Amino acid sequence: MRARNLHLALQAPLENKYMGKPVGAGLLDYEVYLRTSELRSLQSSPHALVIPDEMLFQIAHQSQELWLKLAAFETIGLVEAIDGDDLWAAAETLKRQVLVMKTLESELAVISTLSPEAFLVVRRFLGNGSGLQSPGYFELLLAAETANDALGELLKRRDVRIRDVYEERARYRDLHHICELFVDVDSGFQMWLAAHFTLVRRTLGIDRSVKALDGFPTVALGPRTTKPLFPALWEVRVEMSRGWTRDGGASPTTLRSRDASPSHPSLSSRPLVACDESESGIRTGLGNRK
Repeated sequence: MRARNLHLALQAPLENKYMGKPVGAGLLDYEVYLRTSELRSLQSSPHALVIPDEMLFQIAHQSQELWLKLAAFETIGLVEAIDGDDLWAAAETLKRQVLVMKTLESELAVISTLSPEAFLVVRRFLGNGSGLQSPGYFELLLAAETANDALGELLKRRDVRIRDVYEERARYRDLHHICELFVDVDSGFQMWLAAHFTLVRRTLGIDRSVKALDGFPTVALGPRTTKPLFPALWEVRVEMSRGWTRDGGASPTTLRSRDASPSHPSLSSRPLVACDESESGIRTGLGNRK
């Protein structure tokens, strides 16, 4: 009886004892601005749910689409900032993108509480729907491709290669910082895909014999998980490792000193923060903030 009473109470506007007005009727400014009535009606009504867990499935995937929409939208400002050489603004946007990717990944943990049995019930009502039909996912891919082009043009304007940026970090600190933020976003993207792969394995199973509703075998998700958004920023690590040698090194048991270590221009001794005595300020390496 208590659960039924709660179910009925949640179907009607609730009295806000602090304001003396009903909440949930869609009349308050907060509700009007966020269109909460429309937003909360996008899920199946409680009596139409095939099982209670379907509410979780719908809300979680709708939320993912909204975060993907935000990630793509934020990239417009990112590209504008990079094209305008405003690396401060670009860095701020990239940091936000990193958090968006972490949010996408963390939300999948909630969907992971869906049992295989429950998912197979919900699956009967999805038609041929699958993640490969996600508009948010493909918007993000397009946005990332555009951002990648903008980064490439930035390096061309500076007349520098990605490898130069990484091998001469002290000389290109601003570019190195931006490139690493791109890598942070890409890492978050791949972690999200990896979490999705694990979710599919947990609810559906990964095998050539198991197919998504669109007809693709679930095993095809594996290679997509490690496909980066910004491949050149990952390839440079491979190039640097290929060029690495043991020359100048020593056995782990050899007594060493910093002075005796082979010098490297990008690893030279320097303070963590470079102070500009002439201006009594701090140089951040990102140029003058606009």
